[in-house]
Amino acid sequence: MNQIKKKVKSSIKTRRTVIIIAFVAICCICICSSIGGYLYSLPTTSSQTTPSLQPSPSPSPSPSPSPSPSPYTYKGQFKDDKLRAIPIMIPNNVKSVNECYQEAKAGQYNTFGLQDGFQCFVGKSPNYSQYGAVSTCKSEMGCEWINQVYTIP
Repeated sequence: MNQIKKKVKSSIKTRRTVIIIAFVAICCICICSSIGGYLYSLPTTSSQTTPSLQPSPSPSPSPSPSPSPSPYTYKGQFKDDKLRAIPIMIPNNVKSVNECYQEAKAGQYNTFGLQDGFQCFVGKSPNYSQYGAVSTCKSEMGCEWINQVYTIP
């Protein structure tokens, strides 16, 4: 009877250890992905069901103006501040430059900017550059306090 109890206790300790290790691994993966390291993903081309770590794609350089004819013109990346350079934030998160453009066009605004990967700002704002130009953001969806700015002719 004592031997069964020892095996049960040992099994419980092993399961706790596995759960703790899995939790720490998932936390590390999340932290790495948030700083551009690795993304946690399941394989999609095989029947394998174990998770794998795959390097995230390298961010592309600052976006270039879209090929002609484009309904908007890329102006560059510019710092932002709490007193927004482009004043109106669209309340819904956007998933693309075109989606932010559609919001600006629908509101009859001539300037729009993407910031922090999901925020869309619109306005009739010639002051989008008031806090200065930068070249550190590698995402076409903007970075923290950095707008990727476009104008609509």
